[in-house]
Amino acid sequence: MEFERLDIEKALSAFTIEEKLRMLSGDGMWHTYGAGEIPRVKMSDGPNGLRMVDGASAVPSTCYPTASMLANSWDPALLYNIGSAMGKEATALGVNLLLAPGINIKRHPLGGRNFEYFSEDPILAGTLAKAFVSGVQSTGVGACVKHFAANNQEAYRMYSDSIVDPRALRELYLKPFELAVKAEPAAVMCAYNKLNGKYCSESEFLLKQVLRDDWGYRGVTVSDWGAVRNRAKSLSAGLDLEMPSSDGIFDADLRLALKTGAITEGTIDETLRRTLELVDNVYLEPCGDFDADAHDKLCYAAAVDSIVLLRNDNGFLPLTKNMKITVVGELAEAAPIQGGGSSHVTPFKAVSPLDALAERGIEVSYCRGYSDNEKENRKLFDEVMSAAKGADAVIVYVGQPAPAEGIDRFSLDLPAAQDELINALSGAGHRVVVVLTGAGPVKMPWTKRVKAILYQGLCGQVGALAATDIIFGRVNPRGRLAETFPVDDAELGEDFGGLRTVYRESLFVGYKYYDAISRRVLFPFGHGLSFSDISYDELHIKRLGNNEFNVEVTLTNNSVRDAYETVQVYVSDRTGRVLRPEKQLEGYKKVFIEGKSTVVVEIKLDKSAFEFWNEEKHAFSLCDGEYRILVGASAADIKKEMSVKIDGDFTSRIAYPEAYKVPVRAKLTDEDFAVLYGAPVPPETPRPVKGEHTLDSCVNDVKGCLVGRIMASTVKRMAKSAGKKGSVDYEAFVNNALYTPLSSVASMSGGAVMPQLALGLVQMANGHFFRGLKTMLKKDKPNR
Repeated sequence: MEFERLDIEKALSAFTIEEKLRMLSGDGMWHTYGAGEIPRVKMSDGPNGLRMVDGASAVPSTCYPTASMLANSWDPALLYNIGSAMGKEATALGVNLLLAPGINIKRHPLGGRNFEYFSEDPILAGTLAKAFVSGVQSTGVGACVKHFAANNQEAYRMYSDSIVDPRALRELYLKPFELAVKAEPAAVMCAYNKLNGKYCSESEFLLKQVLRDDWGYRGVTVSDWGAVRNRAKSLSAGLDLEMPSSDGIFDADLRLALKTGAITEGTIDETLRRTLELVDNVYLEPCGDFDADAHDKLCYAAAVDSIVLLRNDNGFLPLTKNMKITVVGELAEAAPIQGGGSSHVTPFKAVSPLDALAERGIEVSYCRGYSDNEKENRKLFDEVMSAAKGADAVIVYVGQPAPAEGIDRFSLDLPAAQDELINALSGAGHRVVVVLTGAGPVKMPWTKRVKAILYQGLCGQVGALAATDIIFGRVNPRGRLAETFPVDDAELGEDFGGLRTVYRESLFVGYKYYDAISRRVLFPFGHGLSFSDISYDELHIKRLGNNEFNVEVTLTNNSVRDAYETVQVYVSDRTGRVLRPEKQLEGYKKVFIEGKSTVVVEIKLDKSAFEFWNEEKHAFSLCDGEYRILVGASAADIKKEMSVKIDGDFTSRIAYPEAYKVPVRAKLTDEDFAVLYGAPVPPETPRPVKGEHTLDSCVNDVKGCLVGRIMASTVKRMAKSAGKKGSVDYEAFVNNALYTPLSSVASMSGGAVMPQLALGLVQMANGHFFRGLKTMLKKDKPNR
């Protein structure tokens, strides 16, 4: 079918300056603004399924495993297929731009949106993101990569300042975006936070220098919802599209900037060309249909690939149907399948673990096991101990509550009653299989006392069915961890969750950190067990060209059962010329191996596998000298290794502080970090006080005035409808409402908070009560 292309230059010449200014912002919550005959691009969230609202009703869609689980598949082909499937659902519903994937690095295990992100490793995150983007865009729907950049906590998420040194920024936090941009995503979304003192929405360094000049990106840059604080500054910095509509709150500032020459009509035209190209490339009215059953099967396959068998003592799993099985834990009735917030979809179905067992014809006895009520727990414990007598296996479902956007995880602890129950059962000699639901690592003080641990995580609408099939041997487990499971978070330091967060650890995140400080972890990056015995027999490395290599490893499946293995290639810089992690992932491949057979796996490494960011040259450089190429089944299970010689352009050395030889976070000082940062560590910016408030202030800032106090009180009262005080949902509601800039509250309220109310509140907070009241009572939008 042929579509008439948009004549962009003709359209631009026909717009008035007022129309051009209006097109710099969205139309409502989910559309671009369509001036004249220009159609509107429709957007929807979509990290683990299409999240779309039609009027007051949520539209059902396939709920896939979260990104945090899909990364455990280590399978770019799977991510491409899921992206394609989401694109087909989007096309059928008239969605033109899918706001996914999220690819920020998991800097800290308590990060509240870690469940939306792939990995602690940039190569794994970036390659999976690239595949997902390609899959989405194969359907004609645009993909939007987010959140650019260093968006690694939810505390003070609209204000936090990520202080990151140049090498960590380029080699770790920007690297996934650099890889994803190679797939030419239709859009890149800037983050809420500041990076090194500047809001990402106003960072010319990110939006122009890195994205366009260094990487050659030609698509649209779009704000996260409500991330714009000053539209004129963000426009000058290279932000094309503000979302959602700010309802005119920045109009006067834009006109003033245009009048004074701070922005020009040429800058506006350049921006609108990219927005119109987006319209031209992705706009399509709803068309076609999708096969919901086929997507359900893909969802199951994704869950099978992503669930990780963490422990299997003496081959206790798989169980058999003729065993006497006791199932324990209220999460067996309704385990979480996804997180909360903008990624939350309305699934076509939600199979519980008990549903899955019944569907597979497995007879079990069930006990609830635990609750939030301590007095009730004693009775529930007694019921479990009685029901477990004579059982061949006790399957215990545990996990933290589902995570949510807007709030970081409180701790790595499971609810105390769950730990107590596992200890009681294992202490009584029962053969316990723990199924871990929820988001990411938790403490497991009982690890060595249980027979098996299966990480089901947040695995989508049929994830429980996939987990059941692994437990009972219908499928061979094949997932591998995309993040480290630490013993606890005691050694991760306190540089997390503040208004200013100094990334003192620099390059040493995840497995790289634990390698550097020589600490044991609970389960290492890349870990995952199989029911088959796979051996790594031979390693051969061939030089292909100038600093490029082909890594060949021979694998043998010594079992009768077919299996999958994920071969991981790490590179260790032995030159000693610059600060480096002990090793870092540079390649991987997931392969199928038939029972009693041998395969040869080939993984290519190009020169980028050996490079470091040379800030002095503003380019990547190669250290000259020896490198070790390590091949393993996890970051802690290296099977084979060989040395290679790199002919590099960098032959000198860069000194670094002694503290970074064993970079325990709590021992790293501002002075140590300043050497890597290249400047003194900037102080934390204090929140505004009376007389200093602007539309960038939040409700928590202005609660010193009467209306501010009323609003803060109202927020806490309304939060009770989300959940009880102290719960994830309650705290997420409060944090989002109290710590969102007043300009963003107005833009994201759907008309409930008018711009004049926000501006009037600012005036009142600055001590001008009656002026603020007068502004609030105006019927027209304020002219600032």
